This record gives sequence, C-alpha cells and structure tokens, in this order.
Amino acid sequence: MKKLLLITASLLALSACGSEQATTVNDGKTHQLTIELGDITRPEGDVKLFLYKSTDDLRGDPTQLTKAYSLAQARQPIVINDIPTGDYAIFVMQDLDGDGDLKMSAQGMPLEPYGYSQNPTLMGPPSMNQVKFAVTADTVAKISFY
Repeated sequence: MKKLLLITASLLALSACGSEQATTVNDGKTHQLTIELGDITRPEGDVKLFLYKSTDDLRGDPTQLTKAYSLAQARQPIVINDIPTGDYAIFVMQDLDGDGDLKMSAQGMPLEPYGYSQNPTLMGPPSMNQVKFAVTADTVAKISFY
C-alpha cells in the first residue's frame, strides 16, 4: 500500500510539472460546436473563423475549417455540426479592409480586431496549449475580440 501511494504521488507530481495538456482521443463520435463572439464593435468587414485541430500549426492554415461570416451572422451564435471528438483551437478576425489577412503594424501588432479560443492574455503569438480546448460533447466556445 505504501508503495502504491508513493507511485501515485510521483505520477501526480510529474503530471503537474508538465506544461502539455492531455490530448483528447477521437472516439468516432461527432458533436456540435457553438461559437459566441463578443465585443464586435466595428461596423465594417466580415469575420473570418479558423478552426484548427490541435496538431495544426497556428501560423498556418487550419485543416478543420476556414469560413467567413457577415457581421449579422457573427453577432449570432455560429453553429458548426459534425465536429469529431478531439482538441481544437479557434482564431477569429474581423477583416476590416477585405483583404482576407490580419493587418499588422510595422511593430507586428494586429491592426484589426481578433480573438482566440480560451481568450488568453497574450504577450506575442499564442501557443496551441494556450488556446486549445476539448470537444467531447456539444460545446460552446465564447471568444472576445482584442
């Protein structure tokens, strides 16, 4: 019994030290993902939504979904059906100038409204661990724009 407690305590300590979150295993089920966007204050431009699998590179194109929504659509909950169980991240941007890209300043700061799942406090580009979330059932993701 003492050995079992020692092993359990050691495993808990090791898991607390790791910065990686556990990956959700695809169980063959699909779910509904509802995305609620807050703080849309600018009256122009479409909202682009990028849904990344946790294995994607956030600096590249997502393998799950890329879609543009009008402001009227984006102000309503966005429902995406048939999302397989797994870990995902969302990036949204309001494309004010209509070029399809997030406009950046000369210092590398975004000039158009944007947001990520988990609404992290950012000091540079986020890591997947900062923005990923698990979809294991029907899920609601609330994202605020910066």
